[in-house]
Amino acid sequence: MIRQLILISLVISVLKADTYFKSVAGTVPAGNFTYYSLITKGAIQIILKTKKGDADLYISQVSVTPTFDVEGYCLHSATCGVDVIDIPSSFARPVGIGVYGHPSHEESDYVLELKIKGEADDVFTDNVFPNAKRSPEVDDREYEEDDEAAERPFILTFILAFIDIFLEVILL
Repeated sequence: MIRQLILISLVISVLKADTYFKSVAGTVPAGNFTYYSLITKGAIQIILKTKKGDADLYISQVSVTPTFDVEGYCLHSATCGVDVIDIPSSFARPVGIGVYGHPSHEESDYVLELKIKGEADDVFTDNVFPNAKRSPEVDDREYEEDDEAAERPFILTFILAFIDIFLEVILL
């Protein structure tokens, strides 16, 4: 009986793990940007793994084409290794993602991964950038999303957390 409960607890822990939902590989020339647009709602972690050269990551909720100018981005990571940025669920969509090829290398090869984060991982509040205005270049049309599908991860997370706590109480 206890082995079955432990197995169920392990399965629940695996199900609660973050989910990779998109990965794209690319090459960016020195001094240039490659742009992506994120419309998925919720807390998202963006991971940029540079395979060759030096690629940097710029994120904006104001413009779909972020730049390296201070006014041109909201978040950025410029390391010589793996760049990681957590996008809070409070960020306005679409989120502009720019991969910049540093001029120190002729071109940079990279893999850009997006990971859906759980609600508990979103440490930001709705007032992170209260005065931010969207630029006119962003199309303000609403992206249709199935409300039932949007609520499903929350309900599943809630149920799994409840079962996990219940099993821990029983096992103790």
